[in-house]
Amino acid sequence: EYMGMTQLEKWKHEQSQLRRQVIQQDDKGWVPHRVEYIGGLDISFVKNTSHAVACLVIVEAKTLKVVYEDFEEGDIHDEYIPGYLAFREFPLIKVLVDRARSSPIFPEVFLVDGNGILHYRSCGSASHIGVLCNIRTIGVAKKLLCVDGLTEHSCSGLNHVGQAIDLVGRSGKVWGSALLTLPTEEPIYVSIGHRISLESSMNIVRGCMAPNQHIPEPTNQADLRSRDFIAHRYDNSGKRKRDRPADRRNWICLTCEASNALVEAKCGFCDAIRP
Repeated sequence: EYMGMTQLEKWKHEQSQLRRQVIQQDDKGWVPHRVEYIGGLDISFVKNTSHAVACLVIVEAKTLKVVYEDFEEGDIHDEYIPGYLAFREFPLIKVLVDRARSSPIFPEVFLVDGNGILHYRSCGSASHIGVLCNIRTIGVAKKLLCVDGLTEHSCSGLNHVGQAIDLVGRSGKVWGSALLTLPTEEPIYVSIGHRISLESSMNIVRGCMAPNQHIPEPTNQADLRSRDFIAHRYDNSGKRKRDRPADRRNWICLTCEASNALVEAKCGFCDAIRP
């Protein structure tokens, strides 16, 4: 217990405080279509362990090419409880975001694998991260969180790729939008995280969709790279294969796609200048 409250009650109280700080509109003067760099955040777990690897990637908005990647590892012992995912993942995410602030290509907006205000208490992972890190965030989930009467039937009007429909609850509140990205998959669910409107969130997400892709490229790359990080460093039993490099921050050359240490100003393979 914490000050007379259980851990769950404490988390619920914190979410209530955070949701009051969520800004559900674009920052004054911010122009979404001029965004140059977009971040993607995701976490993967080492099989059969509580050890997690969080990944932050930065993509160039025009090309969707990855220009930066970073990883942070740590043990997560808090039990998974639906609606409180952010409390498990935030410590690792915060380390990545804080390290990226020193980069000249710090993103103007981050896509988070999870929900924003589409949440039991209107404060999912994307909103939680956005408020505490003071960054612009968008929640992108692969499964619908059924709040305020929402069900998968709420998306029954989606018939073709690229079509979207607002998720309107029984209360009349618009919780987010469902976007059909592949004809053979369920839609993805986009919601406001922090410091952005739903309209701008949808425009950013649409611009991040690669051909024949189910989820936006920033979170797709964060997912793939965190899994790859684990595959190269841990065996099937969850045992580490070799020590982790001291610094996994890299920038990715747009010319030859080689990975370079962040301290290098030029690509070591083709001499291209770091973006």
